Amino acid sequence: MANFGNESRPWKLNSAVISSQRYSPISIQITDCVSDINIYEDINKPFLTGKIAIVDFQGIFQDYGFNGDEKITLQIIRNDTDAQTIERTFYLDYIMDSKITSDAIAEVFYFHMVEDSEYESTMKNVNRYYEGKPSEIIRKIIQEYMPTKNFITTDTQRESNDILKVIIPNLTPMEAIQWVCQKAVSVEGLPYFLFTSLLSNNTILYMNLYTILTSKAMNRAEPYTFWQSTIIQSNSRNTSNLETSILQNSYQILDYEESNNDNLRYLVDEGLIGSTHRYVDILNGQEQIVGHNINSTFYELEKMGILSSQNRLDYVHDVLSTVDDENLGMSRHKKVYNYPSLNPYELGFSNNTSMSEENSTGKFSLKVNSLAVLNLLYKRRIQVNTEGSKFLNLNSVLVGGLLDVNFLRLKGDDHILDNRKSGKQLITSVVHIFKKEDYSITFELCKLEGRAKDLKVNSSGGQNAQEVSTQFQEIGLFPKDYVA
Repeated sequence: MANFGNESRPWKLNSAVISSQRYSPISIQITDCVSDINIYEDINKPFLTGKIAIVDFQGIFQDYGFNGDEKITLQIIRNDTDAQTIERTFYLDYIMDSKITSDAIAEVFYFHMVEDSEYESTMKNVNRYYEGKPSEIIRKIIQEYMPTKNFITTDTQRESNDILKVIIPNLTPMEAIQWVCQKAVSVEGLPYFLFTSLLSNNTILYMNLYTILTSKAMNRAEPYTFWQSTIIQSNSRNTSNLETSILQNSYQILDYEESNNDNLRYLVDEGLIGSTHRYVDILNGQEQIVGHNINSTFYELEKMGILSSQNRLDYVHDVLSTVDDENLGMSRHKKVYNYPSLNPYELGFSNNTSMSEENSTGKFSLKVNSLAVLNLLYKRRIQVNTEGSKFLNLNSVLVGGLLDVNFLRLKGDDHILDNRKSGKQLITSVVHIFKKEDYSITFELCKLEGRAKDLKVNSSGGQNAQEVSTQFQEIGLFPKDYVA
């Protein structure tokens, strides 16, 4: 067994084998040649990708050549007495970079990897008719074209879609299931996701955002915490009650980064804040008009328990946002035109729909709402890096889960909770970083609201939630029956 890591580390590489049908039945054991491995999960991808560094001491790629059709099977094992092996197969689909080692005795190749199911999917074509709910069509495609994959759904009864009739237009199986997933909307007007995880035992999962956001954080009793270095020095001599409650039973965020965030102009331009969406039937000239107000969307999310009115001014979009004395959510200047094909597979009236159509204005409204929430979710993203040993349970899912995080920032001699970054957040992507010396994880986190500091809404001049709610009702941001 290669010394990839040691007994003090949580994971080690048990085996790395390269194979190809070009030189079958020969397989090449390269465990000792592997330097670094990164494996990527994404909530919008039902397959894994990765990068791997291979130090070619043996001259493998000179002797056998590299063609882009080589498989690599990785076995990663836990360092404990009940060690179980995670095995995944990837294709080395291209060389990202290569360089000679400093002592000039070997060449290091940096490969991009893609999971075998995705690579082999490119060799297949789906061009046939399907009928059913989006989850049913996705299941049929997976069973027919990717039979080795497990498919797990949750809360399919929440799908708002009518029976869908569709001809898959010459897509690969992976492209087809992602395309159909875009049609899926829950009865709450929230999107569905199709994804997989390194720890999910070769399974594709299909989940809606409502189910995800109303679940509990995987670390709810042990929040991950980031604090400035000067704060660590002050903890021993001057720790406030807030600091004590946050730092107790918490784990450390080693580093974080955020970039290209809070692009409100893009959301306004796409008609996702305040707009009018027109769906025009070009055959008979009829149209259905949907008015979209993101403030009303927030109100509905509050009724579902996804958002809390206690920190309404800390939502990812401030409902008081105004330009030229007009509230952005109430604006109707932006008009979005859509031209769906209505009943392409029917003669006469039918409740069945195609990919681009819906049967009522209400269903079109759910579609707009789903797109708006999805884009708002990505409005403020943050990448955090943590030590990875806390997430070693096999058959558990990281991407698509919720992580509880706290950020402390220095203010004078005290440090306070940064509620803009803190809170229960959705994991939208994961990078597993395996090195010989350690194992860490980088999470991309998204959320719709900040963590409530208390019942006061400081940015409104010290008003409490009920007072602010009353003001919002008076200017039309929330319905009159709303109670904070």
